[in-house]
Formats: sequence, C-alpha cells, structure tokens
Amino acid sequence: MPQPHLLVIEKNPATQAQLRVRLTQEGFGVVSVSTAEEGFQAISREPIDLILVAMNLPKAEGLLVYQRIRRHPATRQIPVILLTRKTLENYWEAMPYDTDGPTFIGHPRNLSTLVVKIRQLLQQQNYTATAE
Repeated sequence: MPQPHLLVIEKNPATQAQLRVRLTQEGFGVVSVSTAEEGFQAISREPIDLILVAMNLPKAEGLLVYQRIRRHPATRQIPVILLTRKTLENYWEAMPYDTDGPTFIGHPRNLSTLVVKIRQLLQQQNYTATAE
C-alpha cells in the first residue's frame, strides 16, 4: 500500500516541526508549509491525500482555505482537518450543515488523537474511492 501524503498548513514553525516529525514516524509522507498560498501551490505540484490546516493562518483563516479547497473540482474530495485553539462550538455554529464538512480538532497536546483521526479519514476516503 502506498504511503499516504499529508499537507500541513501551519504558521508556527515549532508546531509544524512537531507535526511533521510525529506524522513521519507514523508512516505518512508530509509536506509542511506556512501559508495558505504555499499550501495551494503544494497541492498543484503533488498528490495530497489529506490536508491539516491551522485556523489562524496569516492572510487567510482556515475556514476560507477549506472553502477554497471544496470549490475546486481537483481538490474537493481531499479530507481536511482544521486545527484550532478556540472552542469548537463557535466554528460549528458558523458552518452551514454539510455532510462533507471539515473535521475540527483542537490543537492536540497528545498527537495520538490526531493520528487516529487521520487514519479514520483516509480509510473512509479509500472506501469511498473504491465504491465509485
């Protein structure tokens, strides 16, 4: 089975490095960038299986990045996890009901929860792609 490729869009270099190290240890290929625009460039250059987006990016909030990903036919099926330090209820109220909506995760102190969620979403995506 090929190695899943993840894109991490996170402005904080320490958090970016922490995610990259742990996710690489878990067997994922990881591309890390600091801005939304760098993220869109990375998506256009290589296949990405899942995207992790920090909510507090410079020049673009994570929800706007998510919406842009969903509008583009080539990227709309890629699972997205939005990482936030705020309470999640505020974001759920702001989002229209969408069965394909983003997955919100509080910035994890224990990355095991994040790894489990990534594996679940990739497994669901693989199942969906197989069923089509």
